[in-house]
Amino acid sequence: MSEAHVHVDPSNKKVALFIAVLALVLAFAETLGKGSQTSALASHIEASNLWAFFQAKTIRQTTVRTAAEEMEAQFGNRAPEAVKKQVESWKKTAERYQSEPETNEGRKELMARAKEMEKKR
Repeated sequence: MSEAHVHVDPSNKKVALFIAVLALVLAFAETLGKGSQTSALASHIEASNLWAFFQAKTIRQTTVRTAAEEMEAQFGNRAPEAVKKQVESWKKTAERYQSEPETNEGRKELMARAKEMEKKR
């Protein structure tokens, strides 16, 4: 048996190298694309969570305001001192739900944070 001599065309090596480099570039592009997609998804989830928190605060605020208004309507000016104190407490709580800069969790602050997250999507 005789050994066959195989001649490799140098252009084949160049094509193989080009394909390898192209595959590397595509792999990097895919990785960066996935990172961007993950970041956008995280911003979307955060915005949704903030809007849900805003909605919960709105419901609580409405409930507290309604309770205070109901007591005021029921008793008027002749409300017992304990009722007046409770109504005042409910009103302060409703105001706190509207804006709470110390914790950044009032409706006003939550709305601003949620809108900011929506811009990042």
